[in-house]
Parts: sequence; structure tokens; C-alpha cells
Amino acid sequence: MTVAMEPDPNAAKWVIPLMLSVLDRAILVSPTGKLNDNLIHGALRLIMNQYPSVLCQSPMRQKLKGRGYECYLDKGDKINRFVQIIHDKQRDHWFCAYLKGSKVMVVDSIRTTHLSDTSSLFLQQLARMDKSMLNQNIVFQRCQQQTDVYSCGLYAIAYAFAAARSDDIPQMRFTQSQMRRHLKGCLENLKLAPFL
Repeated sequence: MTVAMEPDPNAAKWVIPLMLSVLDRAILVSPTGKLNDNLIHGALRLIMNQYPSVLCQSPMRQKLKGRGYECYLDKGDKINRFVQIIHDKQRDHWFCAYLKGSKVMVVDSIRTTHLSDTSSLFLQQLARMDKSMLNQNIVFQRCQQQTDVYSCGLYAIAYAFAAARSDDIPQMRFTQSQMRRHLKGCLENLKLAPFL
């Protein structure tokens, strides 16, 4: 289970500018570690630093009807793209969503035939659409699938970074065994690079 963690001011520091601790590092380097909120938000901060016209999160958080999701939208922001990594608590699973025109593109490394109710609500809010338009406005994008139950956060970050760069996601292929080491290096260097 992924645990939402607030940064502990007393925890030993690992990457200070991203408020990551040695506990976050231990989760990342463990082959069976599921990424936590701290690691996901650290990666999203790097995406926004590298691509200022891409909105991933902002200080003004809008809670969605108490469902445990936060949508990071600033009213009146001028952005070219919006990319979000979403944690589906019912599936204990991270996935990526981004806006492309009037469509919400969903990139999910564990193929699913349906979304949980809370994920559907989040995506409807993101697209500002009514439920009757759900199937027409949400597109599940073809993508590489993970081969275990632990790597969803890694794939979600890789796909969010690709969406920020406007890469061709269906054509992307990653070496899953290298993704943890790659992300660790990126976080330590405070700069994301394409996952290979």
C-alpha cells in the first residue's frame, strides 16, 4: 500500500531542495518499494522547473469533494499543458493523465477496463465535463505495461515527463530494471532526463 507521507522535519535528509528523506531513498531503491507521495511530488516539481509552461501542481490546491484527491490548478493560470500523476487509492496504483486539446489522455502502466469511481470523478473534474461525456473525452493511451506490481509510480513519472516534453508515448519503451536507478540519479541531480 502506498502511504501518503508529510515531510518529517526530523528525518535524515537525502535531497533537501525536494524535501526528500533517506526513508524516501530507501523506498526508491528497494526492488519492491512502491513510490510514495514525496517521491512523486519531487519528480513533478522537477518537471515544472524544467518546463515552466507545464502545470503539474501549484501551491493552491483544490480538494475534490473530500475524496482524497487533490487537483493542482491555479485559477487564471496561462499554461500550455497540464500533466498530473494520480493515485487511485482503490487500486493502490499511480497513473498519469494529461490534457491534449479537449481530451484527457490517461496513461496507465497496468491496463484496466474501467476506472474506480474516485479516479473517474477526478478526471471528470479535470476535464470539467459531465458524466455523460466521460467515454468521449477520456482516452486510454496505448503504452508499455509494467511487469510487476511495484513499478507504477516509476512509469507514471516517466509518462508525465514524456507528456511534458510532448513525446510520442505509444512508441516509448523503457528498461524497467533500470528505472529506479535512473530516477534516483535524476532526483539527486535535480534534473529529470528521459527514461530509456
